[in-house]
Amino acid sequence: MPHTKREEKHRHHFTPVLYLKNFTDAQGVLHAVRRSDGRRFPTAPKGIGFERDLYWPDNLAEGEDPNVYEDQFAGFEAKAAPVIEHVIATRQMPTDEEQLSLLFNFIAFQFVRTPSMRRVIAAPREHTARIIIDMLESSKELYESHMRSAGYNLEKHPFEKLGRGRYEPRLTTEGFIEGAMQMMTTILQYLHRCRWHVLVSERPTESF
Repeated sequence: MPHTKREEKHRHHFTPVLYLKNFTDAQGVLHAVRRSDGRRFPTAPKGIGFERDLYWPDNLAEGEDPNVYEDQFAGFEAKAAPVIEHVIATRQMPTDEEQLSLLFNFIAFQFVRTPSMRRVIAAPREHTARIIIDMLESSKELYESHMRSAGYNLEKHPFEKLGRGRYEPRLTTEGFIEGAMQMMTTILQYLHRCRWHVLVSERPTESF
């Protein structure tokens, strides 16, 4: 669907800013620890937990909004924010079914939306695609049969132009999100079965 030209978002947070704000000090500073070397550093919630173009669409037609996934996720996060705030304020899990469902969806989504999970989802799909490509590259007969069944014109796409090692499979953003949603559905089944408790620190202002 065509959209009005507006600012493109490239800093895609896999850990929402609205969630990270709950871990800042009185000055709004987030104190983080780098996993690679253990170094501590201060930052703003917007300055951490993101990857550039993580949710940027690959199959983007002319006139379509490149912020489509980022905006959808932001909308969901905005709905979940009051539920998280309620848990913090009351120190209790929600009793309302709709709020509880929002919280569980937020938890499950946080698990599947990260860069590391994208690599997990990509690995078997790219491996399978690589096997298929190797088979097509090794057999002209198999290649032409496959291309005909897929509706391709062999005059425009002859076997001779295929070239061994020319194509390297890569999971698209659309494929990543599809796989993430499938995993999320499975995770939600287990979240609903668990017994949940809210743990509250008696010394919330102390550093760790």
